Amino acid sequence: MWLVRKIGSVTFTVWISVILMILLIVSTTLESLHGTSFVQRRVYQTHWFDIYLALIWINIFCTLIVRFPFKKKHISFIITHIGILGLLLGALLTSMYGLEGWMIVHAGDSADTMNIDDYQLKASYPDRPALMIGLDKRQYRLPVTDARFDPEKKFCPLVSAKANIDQYRFAPGEKSVTLSVNYVQEGNAAVDIALNDGRKIFKHRLREGDETTIHTYLGDIILALSSKVRPLPFSLALKNFKKIDYPGTDKPASFESEVVVTDKRENAESHQTISMNRPLDYKGYRIFQSSYIQDAANGDASVFTVAKKPGTTLIYLSSVSIFLGAFCQFYTKKNGKEHDV
Repeated sequence: MWLVRKIGSVTFTVWISVILMILLIVSTTLESLHGTSFVQRRVYQTHWFDIYLALIWINIFCTLIVRFPFKKKHISFIITHIGILGLLLGALLTSMYGLEGWMIVHAGDSADTMNIDDYQLKASYPDRPALMIGLDKRQYRLPVTDARFDPEKKFCPLVSAKANIDQYRFAPGEKSVTLSVNYVQEGNAAVDIALNDGRKIFKHRLREGDETTIHTYLGDIILALSSKVRPLPFSLALKNFKKIDYPGTDKPASFESEVVVTDKRENAESHQTISMNRPLDYKGYRIFQSSYIQDAANGDASVFTVAKKPGTTLIYLSSVSIFLGAFCQFYTKKNGKEHDV
Protein backbone atom coordinates (compact mmCIF):
# COMPACT_ATOMS: atom_id res chain seq x y z
CA MET A 1 0.00 0.00 0.00
CA TRP A 2 2.96 2.29 0.67
CA LEU A 3 4.12 1.91 -2.93
CA VAL A 4 0.60 2.59 -4.23
CA ARG A 5 0.42 5.82 -2.20
CA LYS A 6 3.81 6.93 -3.49
CA ILE A 7 2.92 6.27 -7.14
CA GLY A 8 -0.51 7.89 -6.68
CA SER A 9 0.84 10.94 -4.85
CA VAL A 10 0.65 14.49 -6.18
CA THR A 11 4.47 14.73 -6.19
CA PHE A 12 4.87 11.67 -8.44
CA THR A 13 2.09 12.95 -10.72
CA VAL A 14 3.77 16.35 -11.08
CA TRP A 15 7.15 14.82 -11.93
CA ILE A 16 5.75 12.39 -14.49
CA SER A 17 3.72 15.23 -16.07
CA VAL A 18 6.77 17.52 -16.29
CA ILE A 19 8.82 14.77 -17.94
CA LEU A 20 5.98 14.13 -20.41
CA MET A 21 5.78 17.85 -21.22
CA ILE A 22 9.54 18.03 -21.87
CA LEU A 23 9.34 14.86 -23.99
CA LEU A 24 6.55 16.34 -26.12
CA ILE A 25 8.48 19.60 -26.59
CA VAL A 26 11.59 17.70 -27.71
CA SER A 27 9.64 15.39 -30.03
CA THR A 28 7.78 18.35 -31.59
CA THR A 29 11.11 20.07 -32.22
CA LEU A 30 12.56 16.92 -33.76
CA GLU A 31 9.48 16.59 -35.98
CA SER A 32 9.98 20.12 -37.33
CA LEU A 33 13.64 19.36 -38.05
CA HIS A 34 13.51 15.78 -39.34
CA GLY A 35 9.89 15.07 -40.27
CA THR A 36 7.02 13.02 -38.85
CA SER A 37 8.37 9.58 -39.84
CA PHE A 38 11.61 10.24 -37.93
CA VAL A 39 9.73 11.07 -34.70
CA GLN A 40 7.34 8.16 -35.15
CA ARG A 41 10.25 5.75 -35.50
CA ARG A 42 12.44 7.24 -32.75
CA VAL A 43 9.79 8.23 -30.17
CA TYR A 44 6.11 7.40 -30.56
CA GLN A 45 6.51 3.88 -31.97
CA THR A 46 9.25 2.74 -29.59
CA HIS A 47 8.91 0.29 -26.72
CA TRP A 48 10.22 2.77 -24.16
CA PHE A 49 7.44 5.24 -25.05
CA ASP A 50 4.85 2.47 -24.62
CA ILE A 51 6.37 1.72 -21.20
CA TYR A 52 6.15 5.42 -20.29
CA LEU A 53 2.46 5.49 -21.26
CA ALA A 54 1.96 2.40 -19.11
CA LEU A 55 3.66 4.19 -16.20
CA ILE A 56 1.26 7.13 -16.57
CA TRP A 57 -1.64 4.64 -16.60
CA ILE A 58 -0.38 3.06 -13.35
CA ASN A 59 0.00 6.51 -11.79
CA ILE A 60 -3.62 7.44 -12.57
CA PHE A 61 -4.87 4.03 -11.42
CA CYS A 62 -3.05 4.41 -8.09
CA THR A 63 -4.50 7.92 -7.75
CA LEU A 64 -7.94 6.29 -7.84
CA ILE A 65 -7.03 3.45 -5.46
CA VAL A 66 -5.69 5.72 -2.69
CA ARG A 67 -9.13 7.37 -2.45
CA PHE A 68 -10.85 4.08 -1.68
CA PRO A 69 -13.42 3.70 -0.11
CA PHE A 70 -15.09 6.11 -2.48
CA LYS A 71 -17.63 8.69 -1.41
CA LYS A 72 -20.34 10.52 -3.26
CA LYS A 73 -18.09 13.54 -3.75
CA HIS A 74 -15.67 11.32 -5.71
CA ILE A 75 -18.14 10.50 -8.51
CA SER A 76 -16.93 13.15 -10.99
CA PHE A 77 -13.30 12.39 -10.11
CA ILE A 78 -13.80 8.65 -10.73
CA ILE A 79 -15.65 9.14 -14.04
CA THR A 80 -12.99 11.53 -15.36
CA HIS A 81 -10.04 9.35 -14.37
CA ILE A 82 -11.64 6.16 -15.71
CA GLY A 83 -11.97 8.05 -19.01
CA ILE A 84 -8.29 8.99 -18.91
CA LEU A 85 -7.33 5.38 -18.16
CA GLY A 86 -9.40 4.19 -21.11
CA LEU A 87 -7.88 6.86 -23.35
CA LEU A 88 -4.34 5.77 -22.50
CA LEU A 89 -5.22 2.09 -22.89
CA GLY A 90 -6.77 2.75 -26.31
CA ALA A 91 -3.67 4.68 -27.39
CA LEU A 92 -1.44 1.85 -26.16
CA LEU A 93 -3.49 -0.77 -28.03
CA THR A 94 -3.29 1.26 -31.24
CA SER A 95 0.44 1.79 -30.80
CA MET A 96 1.13 -1.92 -30.25
CA TYR A 97 -1.32 -3.54 -32.66
CA GLY A 98 -2.36 -0.80 -35.06
CA LEU A 99 -1.31 -0.50 -38.70
CA GLU A 100 -1.31 2.39 -41.13
CA GLY A 101 -0.18 2.49 -44.73
CA TRP A 102 -1.26 3.07 -48.28
CA MET A 103 -2.06 1.21 -51.47
CA ILE A 104 -2.25 2.26 -55.12
CA VAL A 105 -4.79 0.45 -57.28
CA HIS A 106 -5.10 1.04 -61.03
CA ALA A 107 -8.43 0.83 -62.82
CA GLY A 108 -9.13 -2.79 -63.74
CA ASP A 109 -6.52 -4.09 -61.28
CA SER A 110 -6.69 -5.30 -57.69
CA ALA A 111 -4.35 -5.28 -54.70
CA ASP A 112 -4.19 -7.30 -51.49
CA THR A 113 -1.19 -5.67 -49.81
CA MET A 114 -0.41 -2.25 -48.38
CA ASN A 115 2.82 -0.30 -48.01
CA ILE A 116 3.69 0.93 -44.54
CA ASP A 117 5.88 3.80 -43.41
CA ASP A 118 8.86 1.56 -42.75
CA TYR A 119 11.65 0.38 -44.99
CA GLN A 120 13.56 -2.74 -45.96
CA LEU A 121 16.52 -3.71 -48.10
CA LYS A 122 16.17 -6.11 -50.99
CA ALA A 123 19.32 -8.13 -51.55
CA SER A 124 19.78 -10.73 -54.28
CA TYR A 125 22.03 -12.16 -56.91
CA PRO A 126 20.94 -11.62 -60.54
CA ASP A 127 17.92 -13.69 -61.62
CA ARG A 128 17.31 -14.97 -58.08
CA PRO A 129 14.53 -14.30 -55.52
CA ALA A 130 15.36 -11.35 -53.28
CA LEU A 131 16.06 -11.54 -49.57
CA MET A 132 14.00 -8.90 -47.72
CA ILE A 133 16.03 -7.36 -44.89
CA GLY A 134 14.14 -5.34 -42.27
CA LEU A 135 16.02 -2.37 -40.82
CA ASP A 136 15.18 -3.50 -37.29
CA LYS A 137 18.43 -4.68 -35.73
CA ARG A 138 18.31 -8.32 -36.88
CA GLN A 139 20.71 -10.64 -38.69
CA TYR A 140 20.04 -13.14 -41.44
CA ARG A 141 22.09 -15.96 -42.93
CA LEU A 142 21.08 -17.28 -46.32
CA PRO A 143 22.70 -20.51 -47.60
CA VAL A 144 23.82 -20.31 -51.21
CA THR A 145 24.49 -22.98 -53.83
CA ASP A 146 27.32 -22.35 -56.29
CA ALA A 147 27.73 -18.77 -55.14
CA ARG A 148 24.02 -18.10 -55.70
CA PHE A 149 21.02 -17.86 -53.39
CA ASP A 150 19.17 -21.13 -52.85
CA PRO A 151 15.47 -20.24 -53.28
CA GLU A 152 14.37 -23.49 -51.59
CA LYS A 153 15.86 -22.60 -48.22
CA LYS A 154 14.27 -20.05 -45.91
CA PHE A 155 16.06 -17.36 -43.93
CA CYS A 156 16.98 -17.96 -40.32
CA PRO A 157 16.86 -14.90 -38.00
CA LEU A 158 19.77 -14.61 -35.59
CA VAL A 159 20.57 -12.35 -32.65
CA SER A 160 20.93 -8.59 -33.10
CA ALA A 161 24.23 -6.83 -33.55
CA LYS A 162 24.94 -3.26 -32.39
CA ALA A 163 22.60 -0.40 -31.50
CA ASN A 164 21.88 1.26 -34.83
CA ILE A 165 24.13 -0.79 -37.07
CA ASP A 166 22.61 -3.97 -38.48
CA GLN A 167 24.75 -6.71 -40.02
CA TYR A 168 23.53 -9.29 -42.49
CA ARG A 169 25.60 -12.22 -43.75
CA PHE A 170 25.34 -14.05 -47.07
CA ALA A 171 27.21 -17.34 -47.42
CA PRO A 172 28.17 -18.44 -50.94
CA GLY A 173 29.70 -21.85 -50.27
CA GLU A 174 31.96 -21.56 -47.24
CA LYS A 175 32.72 -17.87 -47.74
CA SER A 176 30.58 -14.98 -46.59
CA VAL A 177 29.79 -11.38 -47.43
CA THR A 178 29.03 -9.01 -44.55
CA LEU A 179 26.64 -6.11 -45.14
CA SER A 180 26.51 -3.28 -42.56
CA VAL A 181 23.51 -0.97 -42.75
CA ASN A 182 23.13 2.40 -41.04
CA TYR A 183 19.75 4.16 -41.36
CA VAL A 184 20.04 7.89 -42.05
CA GLN A 185 17.44 10.64 -42.37
CA GLU A 186 17.94 12.72 -45.49
CA GLY A 187 14.54 14.18 -46.35
CA ASN A 188 13.40 10.83 -47.72
CA ALA A 189 14.52 7.51 -46.30
CA ALA A 190 18.13 6.50 -46.99
CA VAL A 191 20.69 3.99 -45.72
CA ASP A 192 24.47 3.96 -45.77
CA ILE A 193 25.74 0.50 -46.64
CA ALA A 194 29.21 -1.02 -46.33
CA LEU A 195 29.65 -4.41 -47.99
CA ASN A 196 32.76 -6.44 -47.13
CA ASP A 197 33.54 -9.49 -49.28
CA GLY A 198 36.79 -10.24 -47.42
CA ARG A 199 38.97 -8.45 -49.95
CA LYS A 200 37.37 -5.08 -50.37
CA ILE A 201 34.83 -2.83 -48.63
CA PHE A 202 32.18 -1.27 -50.89
CA LYS A 203 30.38 1.82 -49.54
CA HIS A 204 27.22 3.30 -50.97
CA ARG A 205 24.21 5.42 -49.98
CA LEU A 206 20.85 4.04 -51.03
CA ARG A 207 17.77 6.24 -51.15
CA GLU A 208 14.18 5.05 -51.29
CA GLY A 209 13.52 3.51 -54.71
CA ASP A 210 17.21 3.26 -55.59
CA GLU A 211 18.81 0.03 -56.79
CA THR A 212 22.52 -0.66 -57.13
CA THR A 213 24.65 -3.62 -58.19
CA ILE A 214 27.88 -4.26 -56.28
CA HIS A 215 30.50 -6.35 -58.04
CA THR A 216 32.27 -8.59 -55.52
CA TYR A 217 34.77 -11.35 -56.27
CA LEU A 218 32.09 -13.80 -55.07
CA GLY A 219 29.59 -12.47 -57.58
CA ASP A 220 27.27 -9.54 -58.17
CA ILE A 221 24.89 -8.51 -55.36
CA ILE A 222 21.88 -6.31 -56.13
CA LEU A 223 20.67 -4.02 -53.34
CA ALA A 224 17.53 -1.84 -53.29
CA LEU A 225 15.70 0.18 -50.63
CA SER A 226 11.90 0.09 -50.58
CA SER A 227 8.98 0.47 -48.20
CA LYS A 228 7.72 -2.60 -46.36
CA VAL A 229 4.63 -4.43 -47.59
CA ARG A 230 1.96 -5.98 -45.36
CA PRO A 231 -0.64 -8.50 -46.62
CA LEU A 232 -4.33 -7.73 -46.14
CA PRO A 233 -7.10 -10.26 -45.38
CA PHE A 234 -8.99 -8.96 -48.42
CA SER A 235 -8.30 -7.70 -51.93
CA LEU A 236 -9.49 -4.40 -53.36
CA ALA A 237 -10.30 -4.10 -57.07
CA LEU A 238 -10.85 -0.69 -58.68
CA LYS A 239 -13.73 -0.85 -61.15
CA ASN A 240 -14.17 2.85 -61.85
CA PHE A 241 -12.76 6.20 -60.76
CA LYS A 242 -14.72 9.46 -60.92
CA LYS A 243 -13.48 13.02 -60.50
CA ILE A 244 -15.71 16.09 -60.52
CA ASP A 245 -14.00 19.46 -61.02
CA TYR A 246 -15.10 22.90 -59.94
CA PRO A 247 -16.82 24.66 -62.88
CA GLY A 248 -14.33 26.34 -65.19
CA THR A 249 -11.26 24.83 -63.46
CA ASP A 250 -9.33 21.58 -63.34
CA LYS A 251 -9.33 21.54 -59.52
CA PRO A 252 -11.21 18.56 -58.06
CA ALA A 253 -14.38 19.30 -56.10
CA SER A 254 -14.72 15.62 -55.25
CA PHE A 255 -13.47 12.22 -56.36
CA GLU A 256 -14.54 8.69 -55.59
CA SER A 257 -13.77 5.08 -56.42
CA GLU A 258 -16.09 2.22 -57.16
CA VAL A 259 -14.40 -0.88 -55.76
CA VAL A 260 -15.02 -4.58 -55.25
CA VAL A 261 -13.89 -6.02 -51.93
CA THR A 262 -13.11 -9.75 -52.01
CA ASP A 263 -12.80 -11.57 -48.71
CA LYS A 264 -10.11 -14.26 -49.02
CA ARG A 265 -11.37 -16.49 -46.24
CA GLU A 266 -15.10 -16.28 -46.88
CA ASN A 267 -14.68 -16.09 -50.67
CA ALA A 268 -17.30 -13.31 -50.79
CA GLU A 269 -17.50 -10.11 -52.81
CA SER A 270 -19.11 -6.76 -52.04
CA HIS A 271 -19.39 -3.65 -54.21
CA GLN A 272 -18.56 -0.43 -52.37
CA THR A 273 -17.91 3.24 -53.07
CA ILE A 274 -15.07 5.10 -51.35
CA SER A 275 -15.07 8.90 -51.56
CA MET A 276 -13.27 11.83 -49.93
CA ASN A 277 -15.68 12.05 -46.98
CA ARG A 278 -16.94 8.47 -46.94
CA PRO A 279 -14.31 5.89 -46.03
CA LEU A 280 -14.90 2.15 -46.16
CA ASP A 281 -14.90 0.14 -42.92
CA TYR A 282 -14.17 -3.54 -43.36
CA LYS A 283 -13.23 -6.04 -40.64
CA GLY A 284 -11.36 -3.57 -38.44
CA TYR A 285 -9.72 -1.74 -41.36
CA ARG A 286 -10.71 1.76 -42.46
CA ILE A 287 -9.92 2.67 -46.07
CA PHE A 288 -9.78 6.34 -47.11
CA GLN A 289 -9.70 7.86 -50.58
CA SER A 290 -6.63 10.02 -50.02
CA SER A 291 -5.54 10.87 -53.58
CA TYR A 292 -5.57 9.75 -57.20
CA ILE A 293 -3.36 9.42 -60.28
CA GLN A 294 -4.48 10.28 -63.79
CA ASP A 295 -2.00 9.30 -66.47
CA ALA A 296 -2.73 9.24 -70.20
CA ALA A 297 -0.39 6.29 -70.70
CA ASN A 298 -1.26 4.15 -67.67
CA GLY A 299 -4.86 5.23 -66.99
CA ASP A 300 -6.53 6.19 -63.71
CA ALA A 301 -5.43 4.95 -60.29
CA SER A 302 -6.69 5.53 -56.77
CA VAL A 303 -4.45 6.10 -53.77
CA PHE A 304 -6.00 4.68 -50.59
CA THR A 305 -4.89 5.17 -47.01
CA VAL A 306 -5.43 1.99 -45.01
CA ALA A 307 -5.59 2.09 -41.21
CA LYS A 308 -6.25 -0.45 -38.51
CA LYS A 309 -6.61 1.09 -35.05
CA PRO A 310 -7.99 -1.40 -32.51
CA GLY A 311 -8.13 1.19 -29.74
CA THR A 312 -10.34 3.71 -31.57
CA THR A 313 -13.68 2.62 -30.05
CA LEU A 314 -12.22 2.66 -26.55
CA ILE A 315 -10.76 6.13 -27.17
CA TYR A 316 -14.16 7.47 -28.27
CA LEU A 317 -15.95 5.99 -25.24
CA SER A 318 -13.23 7.29 -22.92
CA SER A 319 -13.57 10.79 -24.38
CA VAL A 320 -17.28 10.71 -23.55
CA SER A 321 -16.43 9.57 -20.01
CA ILE A 322 -13.99 12.47 -19.57
CA PHE A 323 -16.63 14.93 -20.79
CA LEU A 324 -19.25 13.51 -18.39
CA GLY A 325 -16.77 13.62 -15.50
CA ALA A 326 -15.90 17.24 -16.23
CA PHE A 327 -19.61 18.09 -16.45
CA CYS A 328 -20.31 16.43 -13.10
CA GLN A 329 -17.37 18.26 -11.56
CA PHE A 330 -18.73 21.57 -12.80
CA TYR A 331 -22.26 20.69 -11.64
CA THR A 332 -21.24 19.71 -8.09
CA LYS A 333 -19.07 22.82 -7.79
CA LYS A 334 -21.90 25.04 -9.01
CA ASN A 335 -24.22 23.59 -6.36
CA GLY A 336 -21.71 24.17 -3.59
CA LYS A 337 -20.95 20.53 -2.96
CA GLU A 338 -17.52 19.21 -1.99
CA HIS A 339 -15.38 17.88 -4.77
CA ASP A 340 -11.98 16.32 -5.09
CA VAL A 341 -9.13 17.55 -7.26
